[in-house]
Amino acid sequence: MNWLKSAVVLLCICGFCSCHPLFCVWNMGYKSINSGIQRRDVIGMYKLTTDSKKMMYYEGKYTRIPNSTLVINADSTYLLTNAPDWLNNDLGNSSRGYFSHKGKWFLVCNTKDGCIMEIEDINTGDLLATKKGKISILLTVGDGDACQGMIYEKGN
Repeated sequence: MNWLKSAVVLLCICGFCSCHPLFCVWNMGYKSINSGIQRRDVIGMYKLTTDSKKMMYYEGKYTRIPNSTLVINADSTYLLTNAPDWLNNDLGNSSRGYFSHKGKWFLVCNTKDGCIMEIEDINTGDLLATKKGKISILLTVGDGDACQGMIYEKGN
């Protein structure tokens, strides 16, 4: 039986162990965009959803939550305004502060890997999703195993 315990410890050390549940509540109902999207479809203004603000209040203890926007520009730049500081923390810890940041964004879609989006200095991965026909950008807070994230929904 000790060999089994040692094997489990070794697997966890090697990164094959995860505490991630089968699904996360914060992104339920969102469908990943894996193909068929163009850069022009992503360009626009995104607003932080009401559900994300509620999570900030209850999970991050944020108060007086301002409107937060993410503007994706055609020149491959972005501007994130009034974002919660836990997006900048590797562990997802909240200091109940806000920040604004600008940088570059990138989008690559192919049939093998689907769509990968990077918002420089903020997040990388399967960030694009849809719900009820609206494009959204899903940003993980801290470690993905913690099952917390923020959703910016594109306006019309």
